[in-house]
Amino acid sequence: MIVMRFDLRKVARATLHHFSKSKAGNRPRDSRQRKLACEMLEARRLLSIATPLDVADAWVYKHDPSLNFGTQPTFGVWGDATYSMLGLMKFDLSKIPAGSTVTSATLSLYVDSLPSGATTLSICAADSSWKEADANASDTTGVRWNNRPAFSSSYASAQMTGTGYTHVVITSLVNDWVSGARNNYGMVFQTSSNMVQFRSREYANYYPVLSVKYQEPVAQPVDLFAKSLTLSPSPATLVWGQEFSPACPFQT
Repeated sequence: MIVMRFDLRKVARATLHHFSKSKAGNRPRDSRQRKLACEMLEARRLLSIATPLDVADAWVYKHDPSLNFGTQPTFGVWGDATYSMLGLMKFDLSKIPAGSTVTSATLSLYVDSLPSGATTLSICAADSSWKEADANASDTTGVRWNNRPAFSSSYASAQMTGTGYTHVVITSLVNDWVSGARNNYGMVFQTSSNMVQFRSREYANYYPVLSVKYQEPVAQPVDLFAKSLTLSPSPATLVWGQEFSPACPFQT
């Protein structure tokens, strides 16, 4: 499910311009109408998208390196040298238009348990693709410790101190994905020491949520009023209409 909200205050005000044109032509009749028309050209849609379910999550276990753990309702992350566990998660961001700028992105994870007390969670970017789980008993393509993706240094970190939802700001990581600076292979979770268990997308409730706010790219203003036409090869110039500022065609 995708939830989208539009901030259309500027657009709504500017739309009044459509009902306020002069009878003599398309140029707004007064400075207020010209200002509204400029706002319409310059307006950006401010949107937010909430993805209540990740498209894939799993965990890999150093002590059982050949096993796949992609279908369980929880996943563990543990920084122990012998029993190390890494969590993996990916969200689909294809609904965000190309060229958009991410203004904020928050990952919400539900802490199911902290068996040994508080710990620090680090969120890194996966450097290659991975598959959540095997398709059947004979399939071995699901992610395991043995074929886990490499990952970058930490983009964000947060202290895990108790159960319930914890919220981590990952704006720079999501912006890198949306801008194309980094391929979206998802995230890798690791801890500094103690183990933490999160609820996965397979859990009946309190699953992972990624909330993203972004701005769509701004279209370049189009000068709706022709200013001049150079006749070639003659140097004569034909001019009609009124000269307007290139920044806003309605501004005198």
